[in-house]
Amino acid sequence: MTAQRLEGRDQRLSIRGLGPDFSTTLLNGREQVTVGDNRGVEYDQYPSEFFSNVVVQKSPDASLIAAGIAGTVDLRMLRPLAQKDRIIAVQARGQMNGLKSLNPDSPRYGYRGSAAYVDKFADDTLGIALGVSVSSSPSQNERYAAWGFPNAPEAGGALLLGGAKPYVQSNLFDRYGAVATIEYQPSDNFHSTLDVLYSKFKETQRLRGIEFPINPGWGSGATLQPGYTVVDGFVTKATLTGVQAVQRNDINKRDADTLSIGWNNVIGLGGSKHLKIDAAWSRSTRTDFLLETYTGAGYNGAGPKDTINITRTRLDKLPSVLDFAFRSAVLATVAGNAGTDTLEKLFAADVLYEGGEATARQLPTFTGNHDFGRFAFFARKAFPKPDDDEIQKRVNLAHAMMFMLRGVPVIYSGDEQGFAGDGIDQDARETLFASKVGSYNDNKLVGTTATTAQANFVTTQPIYRALSDNHDVNSWHGNDAENYGAGFEAFAVLAATLPGVPLVYGGQEGVLDKRIAFFEKDAIDWKGYKRAPLYRRLLTMKSRNPALWNGVAGGTLTFAETGSPDVIAFTRTRGRHKVLVVANLSGATHITAFGALDPWATQIVER
Repeated sequence: MTAQRLEGRDQRLSIRGLGPDFSTTLLNGREQVTVGDNRGVEYDQYPSEFFSNVVVQKSPDASLIAAGIAGTVDLRMLRPLAQKDRIIAVQARGQMNGLKSLNPDSPRYGYRGSAAYVDKFADDTLGIALGVSVSSSPSQNERYAAWGFPNAPEAGGALLLGGAKPYVQSNLFDRYGAVATIEYQPSDNFHSTLDVLYSKFKETQRLRGIEFPINPGWGSGATLQPGYTVVDGFVTKATLTGVQAVQRNDINKRDADTLSIGWNNVIGLGGSKHLKIDAAWSRSTRTDFLLETYTGAGYNGAGPKDTINITRTRLDKLPSVLDFAFRSAVLATVAGNAGTDTLEKLFAADVLYEGGEATARQLPTFTGNHDFGRFAFFARKAFPKPDDDEIQKRVNLAHAMMFMLRGVPVIYSGDEQGFAGDGIDQDARETLFASKVGSYNDNKLVGTTATTAQANFVTTQPIYRALSDNHDVNSWHGNDAENYGAGFEAFAVLAATLPGVPLVYGGQEGVLDKRIAFFEKDAIDWKGYKRAPLYRRLLTMKSRNPALWNGVAGGTLTFAETGSPDVIAFTRTRGRHKVLVVANLSGATHITAFGALDPWATQIVER
């Protein structure tokens, strides 16, 4: 179990290596709402002073009202009748950041204070616990973002910095909380507990910096001057003229509060029999304010131009950059007509990163972002005639490549809801909340008839469901036969051999050809476990062969040329262990360098 930090705070928990959305959080045994965008609860909204202990259950238990796939986290408040004596506690402490305030309107110093009162009355049958907490926590960060390293024809095809965004960031996190518990147990046959928790937090984030469009091939308008230096295929030092920089100022505010009320009653019915009555209600509200401002002579290409010098340095030994090259390769192949050799060249260049392929496996990969637009926009631009179904399939394929190939996948907010945008930059910055921007609301979304004029937090959206196959996908988006048809076994092979942790949804080891009821008990027809031999062979091989192991323990991934865009071939290599996988992802026979492949056929060779 690990904590995930955000802006210096432990905010979420990851259990068994799965994301926070795969676990469930309870408060005294009751499921909690969250102010986050998904199912994962943000723990920094709960003052730690209010809880006596936290119980993490990794295995299912029938006593749990709700349970998560990865595990269940139960936050348990103090019980006043369990305390021996009266408690009066006051705590105060200060905080100072190592960095001075990077923005003049943000503090360097913070504080945290709490007070608690616990007592028992009426011959120890009535207990009361009251608590308050307040904190103000500032943080300072220096940020630098590179816009990738595209090839520059002006430098003989060497890799040249696409652009740069140096920033200073100041955050201020203010939180106020209160808790009350009333516990009453007049006899062994009756026990009643009322819990109330309220938490309110405000977060203010200020960013100030400059954006430098640099690489001429990406439309910067700059000119690379003679005398640049190239080392190992990288332009490490250069002078560029005609650079038009933009000053950017951002302020982001979040105001959220959570209120939880629970009332538990246990009535003894004699012997070991008890009647338990539990009522719970919780609510979270959140308001976000996001403002970006752009100023300077360079905005929209107007005004005077500058001359800048760039030098590649490794002062802080940062391990990775945003993988713009991955996005370009996926765009060229899935939203274009380039062959799979584009991907082969991409991964062959992984050795150029400092740290080699190990560093490449840590790169954040994406298919779209707020600067360069959404993948669906470019797919529609490249293929204007196909219907919405084909565009959706291309979007799904791009996401599948991002999740299954090397790197750390990052979904641009809204892509999972079918957002397509009208272009790049401001034309691709739709919000999941209901929008009043006309140029956003007239867009045609992918896979839905909804628009951005309404809130889009829809977990039944086809693209959202297509990111993985589980009980939600099976019930709402279709079973294996509907989603994969005759190609199911080919995709099962890819799921087991490409980097990642394969999940087998209950019933897939049979032939799951129906949608399981979502809210009702629905038995699975296992059909003699017809696919059990397939999964046994694949999972035994993955466990036996180190080349197929997970994470950094596994082998490197290398793609091979097949001569057909419908056939994928790759090797996983770790030391003397090697696995070759070839898969025909079409309903036609193909002749490749690896021999003839029948429709949807696969080949696996171990060494």
